[in-house]
Formats: sequence, C-alpha cells, structure tokens
Amino acid sequence: MIALGEQLYKGKRRKLMRKKIISIVLAIMTLLVITPSFAATDAVVVTGSCKNNFNTTGTLSNGGSGWDAFSFCTTTEISYTNTGSYSAPTENGHVYGYAQPIGTDGTVYGTREKIYLGIMALPTVNSSGASASNAKFKVFNGLKINKGYSSSTMYVEGVMTGTY
Repeated sequence: MIALGEQLYKGKRRKLMRKKIISIVLAIMTLLVITPSFAATDAVVVTGSCKNNFNTTGTLSNGGSGWDAFSFCTTTEISYTNTGSYSAPTENGHVYGYAQPIGTDGTVYGTREKIYLGIMALPTVNSSGASASNAKFKVFNGLKINKGYSSSTMYVEGVMTGTY
C-alpha cells in the first residue's frame, strides 16, 4: 500500500513539474513574440500649423539601419480656425488631420493615416522607408484633404516615432 502511495505521489510531482516547465516555456515564447528583440526607437516632439500641410522640423534618425515601423500620436486635441461653412473633421468624437512619413528630401516612406487624440496612427512602411536612415512626417490639414478648403488653419501637437 505504501509503494502505491509513493508511486501516486511521484506521478503527481512529475505532472506538476511538467506543467511548470511547459508554463515557463510558454511564457518565454510569448515574451519573444511580443517584445522585439533588437528594436530601437527614435522619437521627436511635433508642433505645427498649416492651411495645407507642413513637414516636421524634427528628424528621426536610425544610424542607417532602415525603418521597421512609424507612428504618430497627438498629445492634445487638434484644432482648426476659420473653418468657414465647414466644421472641423471628426472621428470618434475627436478632431483629426493626417500624417505620413517622408524622407528629408520629400520621398514618401509610408501610408498617410488619420491622426487624432486617443489613437496612435501606424503608417505602413514602404520599401523606401525600409532602407532609409532619416525620416520626417508630413502633416496634412483634414479640411484641405477632405473638402479642398484651404482657408482654415489646423494646429497639431504630438510625437512622431520610428522603430528600427
């Protein structure tokens, strides 16, 4: 009877040990998938206004290793003045504009995306951006893009980032 009890105890211990090992392996695999191993990020604060668009004065730099991802996040609500008969463009209750990663020479490095408070715009990097060393963002007035109205001034504050 004692031998049977010892076997059951050893069997439970083995199962428990297997579960712990599997849990540890799964946790490590999850961390490897979630966390980019060698990713580095550059970030620059953006402030500006425009009737049509503007290029950010700050520049992202990666030391020549190409870009894996870009993002743009507004830090305050975007505002428009002199909208005429139009209202400021809104989405999800927030005023928006657009932003697109570009090179210092104006080459497009990714898709143009809506930017507004509460979201992080994640433009898709194109082949030019994937091999570039420096990047800026071009910020667009939403009324100009949507309605062709260029008498309104859009004000933006945010942070642009690039991951390499």
